[in-house]
Amino acid sequence: MSPSPPPDSQTCENDPRIRATQQYVKWVNGKTKRAVAHTFNPTGPEECERLLAHGFASYWFMIEANLPSYGDWLEKQDMIASYRYYRQQLQLLGWRVRRDRWLLKAPTHLYSLNALMTVFPDTRIIQTHRDLLKMVPSICSFFALGRGFFTNHVDLKALGEECLNILANGMEPGMKVRETADRGQFYDV
Repeated sequence: MSPSPPPDSQTCENDPRIRATQQYVKWVNGKTKRAVAHTFNPTGPEECERLLAHGFASYWFMIEANLPSYGDWLEKQDMIASYRYYRQQLQLLGWRVRRDRWLLKAPTHLYSLNALMTVFPDTRIIQTHRDLLKMVPSICSFFALGRGFFTNHVDLKALGEECLNILANGMEPGMKVRETADRGQFYDV
């Protein structure tokens, strides 16, 4: 959520951002009246969307608000510059806490595979294939939860249509990249 200043291996276990994130998680859990499929652990792995949001080109904003014109704009963006900024944030995060590799996790990476593979040419993609009858309601539920934090009314029918469109429009570019990319870079699960 806050990549700067970079974590330090000597102090990363008691970094003040952990406490701030714990408070955020407590706030989220306090507003949530039901169990959620996506758990958030202040010291555990998390999806990449928040780092991408720092560059203002992320689906994260659409989770928190009804922004159809932003979604239209986002679908038309060349995401290479956003992924370059994203890479710089990863470099900052890893500057003082070295790792052999990064494991990047976000379903929306599929929507920008060309940018991801341009900025990270040695990447390997593990693509999960979920049952659409389970995936679509899960995504709609996540969006409804996120929007519910910031508004008193969420139009579930419109949200369902929006999520279905996001999924459909996002899959096509990823499928096109896969047609021409090195098959050895992909693992299907």
